[in-house]
Amino acid sequence: MNAEDTAVIGEFQKIADKLHAVVQDETKTREQREAEMKTAMGEVPALLEKVKTEIRAEVKAEIETVKTAQDRLIKERTARLPAALRGDGDGDVRTLGQRFADSEQYKAWLASDPGGRIRLQLAVKGRIRQPLEVRTTIVETGVPMLPTRVGVFAPPTLPLIMRDLMTVVPLSSGNAVEYVQEAWTYNADYQVLEGDKKAEGAVVYTEKTALVRTIAWFVKVSRQMMADVPYFASTIDSQLLFGIAKKEDHEILFGDNAAGHLHGIMPQATALPVDVLTGITNSADQILSAIAYLASLGYTPTAIVLNPIDWASMQIMKTAQGVYILGGPPASLAPASLWGMTVSTTSEMTAGDFLVGAFPPNATLFDRESASVDVAYENEDDFVRNLVTIRAEERIALAVYRPQAFVKGTLAVTLPLTAGQAREREREKK
Repeated sequence: MNAEDTAVIGEFQKIADKLHAVVQDETKTREQREAEMKTAMGEVPALLEKVKTEIRAEVKAEIETVKTAQDRLIKERTARLPAALRGDGDGDVRTLGQRFADSEQYKAWLASDPGGRIRLQLAVKGRIRQPLEVRTTIVETGVPMLPTRVGVFAPPTLPLIMRDLMTVVPLSSGNAVEYVQEAWTYNADYQVLEGDKKAEGAVVYTEKTALVRTIAWFVKVSRQMMADVPYFASTIDSQLLFGIAKKEDHEILFGDNAAGHLHGIMPQATALPVDVLTGITNSADQILSAIAYLASLGYTPTAIVLNPIDWASMQIMKTAQGVYILGGPPASLAPASLWGMTVSTTSEMTAGDFLVGAFPPNATLFDRESASVDVAYENEDDFVRNLVTIRAEERIALAVYRPQAFVKGTLAVTLPLTAGQAREREREKK
């Protein structure tokens, strides 16, 4: 309770005290008591209005606080969305297809007819406006029927796993990023005697260039499909942008640095030495071996990248007695993690392989042009075929500053624990 609330309660208490005193005062006539009570009650409306004003102010302040928190939450959430799915900075979190379909440019283009003909877009039947999107008449048993084209589909969740694991930096100009890879020789030592030459270390800088690469593809749809706004928006979201995201994931992982390709992380990562840990019996042990190897080099791993099937195979690993090693179904409800690290799954990771890495700050993805969609009506023979070409593309560059901060390997066949190993593990838990 704040000071203002206490003051208001005090004023109400004063009025109550006055009324009580008037009732208890037997020296005054009935008329006098009624007059004094009326005077005391006359203060109540003004006090109630004061309370209402204060409540309105508090409610308004609470609303502003909630709105500020909501705006901040929207900015925080959209900041982690892929550039193609972000709004334009004003809290607009509509998908790219929805924003494109809602744009005035698209509506104006849709209302026009490139062939110079005037086309009826909507017909009124009763009080319901129905789009005439399909003009083909189907005749069946002598009864003509007009089909209805539908196309409202929920866009899938884009598996932008690799983008989410690393730092993403906008690139405002240029078609390349120059950086250096450094290799240090640590040789600090004691100076035995004063005047002796101190120990000398070494650092080698290798100049590298990450070229901006274009990921793009296009599809052709009919003019009728183009007129179906829900279908058009869902096509952009669920198919074109999904294709861009899928290729981006693959390039970040496996790009071979050939013409038009990124230089991916897997080709640059270090193969896990086989003798890091002894006593490895399953694939989860291999992951721990990779984590330990990076830690021995001074890197703190941030994520494990697996194929979804490999992660599921780890989750069903059991001891010789049939006990789930990773906790079984209850553990699957928790966020995916192994040895205290986040497990990120993507179908673009080759089944049977794994990657463990200290992603930030050792690799950066540069967004030269975020995913965009362009539409053309007159392309090739689209005009005579009544087709529309829809193209999606993005331009990105990938810089891996320290390849040694990433370890890759091939998962071994899962081996169940022997009875002795299972008993030993149970004793360790107890």
